[in-house]
Amino acid sequence: MAMFSRRSAADFLTSLAKNRLFRFWRDTGAAATALMGTAVVVMSVGAGAYISDHLWIFDQRDKLKSATDAASVAAMVEMNDILLGNPSIEDQELQTVVEDVARRFVTANLADLPPDRYAQAVDSLQLEVTLDRQDSGLSVQAEADLGGFLFSSMLPLLSGVTPVSSVGVSSGAQQALAPTHVVLAIDTSRSMSKDFNGNDPRPGESSKGELTKEAALALVDFLNPNAHNQVAIGVVPWDALVKLDSGARQVWNDEGWAEYPRSRRYGAAYMCRPISNCRGTAVRNEQLRLSPPSWRGCLEEHRVSESGHAERPPDEDLLEHPSTMPFAEEIYSASYGYSYICQRHPSPGDFGAQYCYYRRPGAHQYTALSAAQYFCEASPMRPLSSDATAIKSHIDGLEFEGPLTYSALGVLWAQRMLMHQWADVWDGDVDPIDPSTEGYVRRVIVLFTDGVDTRCGPFTFHRNCTFWDVGLARSVACSAAKAEGTEIFVVAAIRGMNNAMGRELRDCSSHDDDSDVQYTFLNIRTEEQIARAFATIGLQLKTLRRIH
Repeated sequence: MAMFSRRSAADFLTSLAKNRLFRFWRDTGAAATALMGTAVVVMSVGAGAYISDHLWIFDQRDKLKSATDAASVAAMVEMNDILLGNPSIEDQELQTVVEDVARRFVTANLADLPPDRYAQAVDSLQLEVTLDRQDSGLSVQAEADLGGFLFSSMLPLLSGVTPVSSVGVSSGAQQALAPTHVVLAIDTSRSMSKDFNGNDPRPGESSKGELTKEAALALVDFLNPNAHNQVAIGVVPWDALVKLDSGARQVWNDEGWAEYPRSRRYGAAYMCRPISNCRGTAVRNEQLRLSPPSWRGCLEEHRVSESGHAERPPDEDLLEHPSTMPFAEEIYSASYGYSYICQRHPSPGDFGAQYCYYRRPGAHQYTALSAAQYFCEASPMRPLSSDATAIKSHIDGLEFEGPLTYSALGVLWAQRMLMHQWADVWDGDVDPIDPSTEGYVRRVIVLFTDGVDTRCGPFTFHRNCTFWDVGLARSVACSAAKAEGTEIFVVAAIRGMNNAMGRELRDCSSHDDDSDVQYTFLNIRTEEQIARAFATIGLQLKTLRRIH
């Protein structure tokens, strides 16, 4: 027998130990790997179930969100319709109606679920509507269990982290304004100080003018002009004249944009009898210049030529800047149709302006004196501004003292106020956005009138301008404004308005049979109708949009 050396024996034992150790690690490593693999499989299944459930919940949340989005828009439309018809509705009543609409729209948009899941969703639906009347918005919060199978609920190891099956979402809608400039062209003739029947208001009652101011103030509150929302509002009080404020009047004096004419054109003299003999007659009268008092800022629509003669400009020049052709100052009254052919010399020291005419066929001659600037009692125009406090103060101070109704003035000066190239005619900062640098701006005129235009004289048989054409037709002014892209809303509180007059006012507005916007509000006879008209205009100026 061969004998091993000590070294050989040691090597042998070492080798044996290594071999057993290897087999041990090999056997235990295999078991560990198997155990680890089992764990990975379990975790993979669990993770897959968990991910699948979350994806399912996301899908159900998206479905409920889509239904709630539709509900918020529908509820906002319903809220607008209600406020248009009843602006003074109580919050709780409005809330009840709007919430019912939202619930019906949510459930209708879930109707494609399987019947059992749809029933579960409807039964578990919790819905809340929050109204914001001040900012014309609302939000809808909804939570529901849309049913279905959750894989993770079948895995005991994940039962503690199984997600809930109910999902909650929120959606909001709002009436928002794009950059918008609005000019309120308000009739300030004396008839506005009467009630709707043409009488002095009884104690405790308000005149048409006061009611119009209240409605206009509410519109300013609703539109909320400020430095951030790019909303600006201007005011043009008008009757037979318009008036610049003291600051703008100084600018016009310095620039020579207004002059007192040396002569004027009249369509015909009132002394002409019978009226048929006046056809085609034109009268050009020299104007008295008796060192008149300082000009108070009232302007006529006539322009003054280089020779000092004043007459109505061609239609295509109506929107020309006053630097091109100055406007005629009103000092000695030149209300349309009043001829100066009765002027007498030497004039008395207190002479203002004298005119004469026959009151009616066969009547005696009537001669009257009118003091210088007698009709210049109009409230001044207020240029576009985003200062809500200043705008409201100006509206609140309007007075109704004008002699005649001449709505073309209101439309034309409102349009000029909206034009960027006219921004320099007002004193101080004005708000109009330059479309060449700032992009689109919605431009709007709201014309309020309570009477038939008397642009061709103060008496009924002169109103249609059949024989003399010295004033400007409303239709011409409205066409000029609309050609510039301006939208016109017309609100009219006119007694005895016939169909022809209604058509004229509708034609003046931006009325379109295919449009959903209401541009004309005729036959206004009550305080509620005036308030509703202005409220409707405000709502229509805002665009419905989802905000979240």
